[in-house]
Amino acid sequence: MESRIAKIVTGFNSDDYVVDDTITGAYKWDKQDIIFYMHEVNDAYKSIKYIKKYTMLSAKEQEEYIYIPDSGCFYKCIFQFNEKWYLIGFIVNRL
Repeated sequence: MESRIAKIVTGFNSDDYVVDDTITGAYKWDKQDIIFYMHEVNDAYKSIKYIKKYTMLSAKEQEEYIYIPDSGCFYKCIFQFNEKWYLIGFIVNRL
């Protein structure tokens, strides 16, 4: 899993990115934080409470969207193909 995480992963983390209900700026993920949250993503993926959607953003980019309908709780993983698929974007919004 770690080998498929790009050197720079941007996105959003509702746990530590919002201060006084305001987005604080560009967010870059630390690799260890991604690994921590990926355990939650895997659990959500297996749960029947979550819906999974896949969208091709371009010929070389795909989005995986895992969410609970009408809750605001979701995970988005954005992958880019460069000889292999790499995680380049990660958005976590937990309530």
